[in-house]
Amino acid sequence: MNQSIDGNNNTQINIGEVKNQLSNTSSIIATALPRIAALVNSSEVDQNDTIPFEIEQKISHNNLKAFKEILDDYVLFGPKVDEIYNEFENNSPGFKNSISRYFKNKYHLVRNNLVANANGSSVIDVVKANSDRILSDIIKELKIDLQSSNNLSLKVEEIETCAVTVVCHAFTMCKILEKPNDNR
Repeated sequence: MNQSIDGNNNTQINIGEVKNQLSNTSSIIATALPRIAALVNSSEVDQNDTIPFEIEQKISHNNLKAFKEILDDYVLFGPKVDEIYNEFENNSPGFKNSISRYFKNKYHLVRNNLVANANGSSVIDVVKANSDRILSDIIKELKIDLQSSNNLSLKVEEIETCAVTVVCHAFTMCKILEKPNDNR
């Protein structure tokens, strides 16, 4: 589709060309990131912070409504996701730590943005008021990350289901939303 723009001194910009030029731009920090990732993945800073709890207790504690049914359905996949993660961990030590940190970081960024705009409300009150939105936002961000990955071998239709599955797994592993009895 061709567009014509009338006027003096108008310039047409091809967004695709600009995007390609930007993606080919080098970055000094990008050269250090693989070593930083190795450092983070090899550290044991992310101890097992999962306190035993019932899933229903965490759902109630965070005031989940829309995602409750999805989380209830997810329970069937949890052990299989654990097996897959363990297999990848065996082949690539630090894999589970990377996944854990990824979801904790996504959660904290989404949550902290909401808290910053909450006019003095406590973290737990903000989380309870926005828990379904938080999970939805994390799923959206994960899908964006997956779609921009150069090593994804899923069909578009599978991305949503897989994103929901791994976010639900992160929820049950206490990487997303607040833990019961952890009132901040």
